[in-house]
Amino acid sequence: MARKYGMNNYSTLLTSGISDTDTTVSVGTAPDSLGAGDFYRMQLCRFQTVNGQRVMVKSEFVDVTAISGNDLTIRRYEAGLDPDPWGNDVSIPQTWEADDELQLVVTAETLEGIPDPSGFMPTSGGTLLDGAITEFTETINAAAGATLDRGTGGKQKLTLTANTTLDLTDLAAGQSVSYKVIGGDTWTLGYTGLGHWSNNTTPTLEATHYLEFTHDGDEVVGFDCGGWS
Repeated sequence: MARKYGMNNYSTLLTSGISDTDTTVSVGTAPDSLGAGDFYRMQLCRFQTVNGQRVMVKSEFVDVTAISGNDLTIRRYEAGLDPDPWGNDVSIPQTWEADDELQLVVTAETLEGIPDPSGFMPTSGGTLLDGAITEFTETINAAAGATLDRGTGGKQKLTLTANTTLDLTDLAAGQSVSYKVIGGDTWTLGYTGLGHWSNNTTPTLEATHYLEFTHDGDEVVGFDCGGWS
């Protein structure tokens, strides 16, 4: 079951009382609908005016697990459950009266669910340090053939020893590959699976030449990055 928090400042009044064993409560205003298996953790509470101040004198956490009109199905605390769905939000079921309140609140278990940032960023004494960005390095496949091999990285090196056709048909949407082509001034390089060149012109290759191919979701587009003899 997934706990939901989809409303700010939700609060409503009970329209009738419930016992400490009831699992349905009727309210004046129902919360937003829930998906199958989802729930809200809410607080039943009663307030009194003490010395001119509004004071909470009674409370109980309940899980709202289903909503039918203004009738809410609630799950109440039960000891000994495994796994325990309540964690730090233990409260004993009590009786409630019409005009007591039901509120969506932040609980101790809500805060327990916030991950420890030290697991994601470097810290010192609990203080986040400047995040270190790890340099991205991708393997250059020095033995690449004319068949695209994404398993060895997105940077390929193709040394031509004969007229060759480069097969780009396995390049998937969103993927790119760069080629360092050696020998293109001696041998011809053709292309299978290529949609268009970005400038609509097939490049004349130098002895060392760089090409890039990317699948833009519609087709594979080639980019001539230039080269030298």
